[in-house]
Amino acid sequence: AISNQPIHLDIYKVKMSEKLTTEIPLSFINESAAVLELEGNLVKNFDALEVECLPNDLVSEFEVDLSLLKTFDDTIKIADIKIPKTIEVKADPEEVVALVMPPRSEEEMAELETEVVEDVEAVEVEEKAKEDEDNVTDENGEKNSDDKTSTEDQKKS
Repeated sequence: AISNQPIHLDIYKVKMSEKLTTEIPLSFINESAAVLELEGNLVKNFDALEVECLPNDLVSEFEVDLSLLKTFDDTIKIADIKIPKTIEVKADPEEVVALVMPPRSEEEMAELETEVVEDVEAVEVEEKAKEDEDNVTDENGEKNSDDKTSTEDQKKS
């Protein structure tokens, strides 16, 4: 580990006639007009796609052209990506890969800045009331239990 020299190597022979399942990364190219001009926020739902294909058909990446996102209503779906016919994508073709969300309004930003105050004491009081309820004793000073069969068994013996 200190010398950075490999001490072990696993070699697998790939059968070129059998399909394999792997992930191919997505490469996002170009700029979105909705991000540049409308100041939207780009949302990427996938970094890679799981595919099944023959080893000879593998590609290093899939390119996703973000210039297709011109408005906030535009989306890029898996079906919109140029994928060779020899590669089968395991995900639903209608799943959204990328979209642009509109920027937050002044009111939404103000809501995010307001501090949320929770009443922790109310939670502690409820828990204490439940503990007191569980520790009720009868007139003989014995603890009552919710399990009636155990108290009946105690009375018989």
